[in-house]
Amino acid sequence: MQINSDLIVRDATVEDIFFIIDILRPYIESRQLLDKSQHDVIINISNYIVIELDGGIIGCGSFYIHYKGTAEIRSLALSKQYNGLGYSKLMMNYLVNKLESLKVKEIYCLTMIPEYFKKYGFEEIPFCKSPEVLNNDYAKCKNISGCCVNVMLKVVN
Repeated sequence: MQINSDLIVRDATVEDIFFIIDILRPYIESRQLLDKSQHDVIINISNYIVIELDGGIIGCGSFYIHYKGTAEIRSLALSKQYNGLGYSKLMMNYLVNKLESLKVKEIYCLTMIPEYFKKYGFEEIPFCKSPEVLNNDYAKCKNISGCCVNVMLKVVN
């Protein structure tokens, strides 16, 4: 999706792997995102998107299809200097549109910032009502001191 001549949201390629890792690193180190190894990014690169400004990668996000009709948005992050400028909205819209085109009916995310996802039509739900497939990520968070995630759900047509 080309926004203007200098701004593009697109599917990631293998050439983007190290840029994605660099963008995720500060969020992982500050425990705002769950750890993603280089191997995780490499084997899931087809599930990543990036946002490019003036030819440089400034943000990324990913999704994971759990089973028919259900997916999760993961690892939505921007280089810190681009926070608050509306770029994450472009990535979120791209991810939701991509999942809708794949006929996903329920989009989940685990987040420490539920207010952000509420702006995009997600609702907070109790963990006990979320799919069992989210248990692994939830368990990873519970092992991190101070980690308190919320389960968010967006139902799409």
